Amino acid sequence: MTTTIAEITELLLQTRALKTGSFKLKDGSYSPFYLDLRVIPSYPSYFEKTVKWLSNSLRGLNIDAVAGIMSAGIPFATGISLELGIPLIQVRKTPKGYGLSKLLEGEWEQGWKVAVVDDLITSGSSKEMAIEALREAKLNPIRIQVLIDRTGKKSLPLVRGVPVNALARIQEILAYGLENELFNENERKLLEGILEKMDP
Repeated sequence: MTTTIAEITELLLQTRALKTGSFKLKDGSYSPFYLDLRVIPSYPSYFEKTVKWLSNSLRGLNIDAVAGIMSAGIPFATGISLELGIPLIQVRKTPKGYGLSKLLEGEWEQGWKVAVVDDLITSGSSKEMAIEALREAKLNPIRIQVLIDRTGKKSLPLVRGVPVNALARIQEILAYGLENELFNENERKLLEGILEKMDP
């Protein structure tokens, strides 16, 4: 199963994961749109499609495990684990303050090749922390897999030397939606302006 920009745009609109307005981002800046990909698991048929798309993008990499970043990446990583039949590792952003106080949850063997999974990438800061935690555990992260590249750049970044792969770039989704008149007039005005500031 291969994905198209049309399918991914439909997914975002039907699940209302793509929202317009004025939203404060993690870095303190404001954006006229927001991607709330955490809602996708609430729509079983779209969630199943998304898991298959992500899993297919990882086939052939010969990975030993998938590592989901808490919390947004965990549902998708869990689905991939089941689809590909490989172990799941959960990566915390900070250690628990009780119990074993671990950054990583799960069982693994040193040297395993791991794909890191999250919902999207903007600055890459959470991916950096995940990669460092995995490397400290003697694991080998070889791919960062996300649904959407939200950076607005022409090419995806390397994060601590690890390549990023995305199902789609946000500018492709916005351009498709605008070309096919999938947004109302207010949304169109907002999104046309932001799209002009992104790399093609």
